[in-house]
Amino acid sequence: MNLADIFDPSKPHKCPVMHPNPLECPCASCEMARESAASKAALDRATASNFAPTSSLMPVKQVIKEPVITKESPGEKIERQGKERLQERKKSWQEIQASEARYAEHRKKIVADRKVEKQNNHIYVGEEREFPDAILSPMPASRMGMNDAIGKRVLPSDLLDSSFANQPVSTDVVALQISSLSPETQKEVRESGELVFSGMQYKYTHGTVGTIQVIDTFSGEQPDKNTSEMAYWVAQGKYLNIPKHPDPHRDHLYVFTPNFSGCSFVVDDWGDEVIRVYHVEGGKEDKQYNDVENHGKGLINYMSFRDYGFYQKGSTTIKNITGFAFMRYNTQIRNWEIHYQKQEHAPCISQPMTSAKSLFSQEKHTAKVLASKESRVVETGTIVIKR
Repeated sequence: MNLADIFDPSKPHKCPVMHPNPLECPCASCEMARESAASKAALDRATASNFAPTSSLMPVKQVIKEPVITKESPGEKIERQGKERLQERKKSWQEIQASEARYAEHRKKIVADRKVEKQNNHIYVGEEREFPDAILSPMPASRMGMNDAIGKRVLPSDLLDSSFANQPVSTDVVALQISSLSPETQKEVRESGELVFSGMQYKYTHGTVGTIQVIDTFSGEQPDKNTSEMAYWVAQGKYLNIPKHPDPHRDHLYVFTPNFSGCSFVVDDWGDEVIRVYHVEGGKEDKQYNDVENHGKGLINYMSFRDYGFYQKGSTTIKNITGFAFMRYNTQIRNWEIHYQKQEHAPCISQPMTSAKSLFSQEKHTAKVLASKESRVVETGTIVIKR
């Protein structure tokens, strides 16, 4: 019911009291008219708010353009593929060139490192071993002759102490023993290993000479504790790994090896606990040492032919060829040492024989010694193996 209808005489509903202000009239008709008018006004506002078109709510039709795909002709396709292959080849070539440069630099570094390593792990070879102005030791005034000799057993270490400066020492007898040794001992002698040794001092017409020989324990030979001791043995042309710092109660303190007449005695550092000892043959320095690829942590020190094969007499350098050397562990300074003799007209031992002890006679040792009155030890020297 509209408020205006209340006052309209043509309308069936009228204010029964004819109140001058229908908005304030308390009658039921005017109250219903007010509520109806309020509801209609609210409905009109809601309709106008929700459904009236505006610029912000008007839907916008978007036009989506599809890409235009042009059809590639066969010729264009061939041309495109050719360009793509050319680009791929250019890229591949650039990568190869970059890689080659890196590889070349890497190879250059490897070669340089190997050259330095080779220089560090190099021993004298060929002419490097010589003194150009040296002359050969002259023949002795008294010719070398064969002498009968009588021997007595001693500890090997007794031959290597105070008498080492003036009594020549040799391992000639070991070479003479080989054919009579057991197969197990022969292998140790030929390949290097650990052996029991005895010392022998032979006295002959012009003096004395000491020698070291093998006790063949594998065949049942019993060593005498007063004249024998164990030691490491390095065969000629071979090598042996030994403790860097041997335990005196468990390991051996000596290294023996054949006589020297051009060979080198070489020691490499082979780790925290081990060194490698080589007896490098003269003339085979490159094959047996210099060209060997692996030297562990590298060369520590060595005795070459230059150390034992020459001596000075006034202003003249004399070449005397023969030497003897061994290694001993110095327990005071905790280092191995190479001790060597320079021998002139070195005595040579042959035909060693031992007569067995009996009820009526003592054990007797005899040999032949090729020597001269001038056979002697010229000098001795020591090389410390210290890293």
